[in-house]
Amino acid sequence: MAGVVIENLPWRRFIERYDRPGTLFYLDPPYWGSEDNYGRAVFGRDDFAELADVLSRIRGRFILSLNAVQGVFETFSKFHIEEVDCA
Repeated sequence: MAGVVIENLPWRRFIERYDRPGTLFYLDPPYWGSEDNYGRAVFGRDDFAELADVLSRIRGRFILSLNAVQGVFETFSKFHIEEVDCA
């Protein structure tokens, strides 16, 4: 785990702080339709569109873990999406 940083910041500030070429972000927001599971008003439905916008401008790369539902496919349509069978 050498070189790994664990930080507690709002997601957008975290990305802005650490984004640079060579950075790989692993992002695991609440699943679409389960936004309140992490706490009320921590991450809302509108945050998905904002996240897609922010990710479209980063210099690094990312892996985003979400459920395979139509809203996710629509919101993140400009990215390569690989559906993974977890069964």
